[in-house]
Amino acid sequence: NDTTARVRLANFAYMKNGTPTAIDIFSVKRNANVFTNIAYATVTPFIAYASALNDSLVVRQTGSTTVNLDTLRGFNPTQKRSYTLVFAGRYSINESGGSSPRTLSSTTTY
Repeated sequence: NDTTARVRLANFAYMKNGTPTAIDIFSVKRNANVFTNIAYATVTPFIAYASALNDSLVVRQTGSTTVNLDTLRGFNPTQKRSYTLVFAGRYSINESGGSSPRTLSSTTTY
């Protein structure tokens, strides 16, 4: 009877000098954070997530509602599947391009 998907987050965005600030993942459909204060090099446990819900997920600096680091559009999980969201690349807020652009991507882990 379970119609949800499972989702976890891996935060691997790096900073050339120092440690990146923790991140939040904001769900546009839920109008709320689904992950909060996730530190660098952390992989969260899986959480239940509504399936068949076409959502946009926004990576933000922890505690910020205006500093958007990246957006994953069209996240539409299938029921009874597990997904890992990976935030990777160069974290620096002032450097969004270059050889290691920061990205939020989704992989199915079943």
